[in-house]
Amino acid sequence: MTVQNSSVLLTSNTAELLDRPWSDWVELVASGAELGSAHLQALDYVLRHGVVRLLSRRASDAELADAARALRRMVPPSRRDELAEPLARWTVFSELLEARRAVMAEQDPDAALKLAHAEAIVDLVARERDLTQAKIGERLELKSANLSRILGVLEANEVIGRRKDGRSKRVALGPNAPQTAQVPAGEPPGPRPLRTSDLLSPYDAFAWPDAGVEH
Repeated sequence: MTVQNSSVLLTSNTAELLDRPWSDWVELVASGAELGSAHLQALDYVLRHGVVRLLSRRASDAELADAARALRRMVPPSRRDELAEPLARWTVFSELLEARRAVMAEQDPDAALKLAHAEAIVDLVARERDLTQAKIGERLELKSANLSRILGVLEANEVIGRRKDGRSKRVALGPNAPQTAQVPAGEPPGPRPLRTSDLLSPYDAFAWPDAGVEH
């Protein structure tokens, strides 16, 4: 049974609140229900302890993904000004869950591609040639630390590769990039997916247009 109004936050015991699905809280906030300071304190407690429970019991990737997604959707655009302070905390909770997912995905390309924003990053790199890491963050509106974490996991799984260019890092598809990362008709191609034959050394594993490699 879904949460009908915010009073449940003040009248139910903690165990009952923690056992409710994450979607209940998303629906409650989206409904426009009144959330006074006491309601917000109770909801913040429930969300915080829900995250702690997931992290402490080594939850599955699916459970972590479900909770992280709910936390990102917890505050609809119409209430972001009103709930700016808790939104900032809940965003951090989501990032903690995504960090755990990243650790779990370090040696699994399929799992790496399921991380939040990973598919969007790969699609963008496939579409546009020679993007810098900073430009990707700007285009997808991702914080630098969050983007670096996702790119680090994708790079560890050879889904993408990064190369220093002065003070910047440029990003290209790697040998484990999905076959679906194709350039739409009519758009200029980006760098092709790299092959094992492109590897120059364990520390310089990614070929670029200026590296003398045929494309």
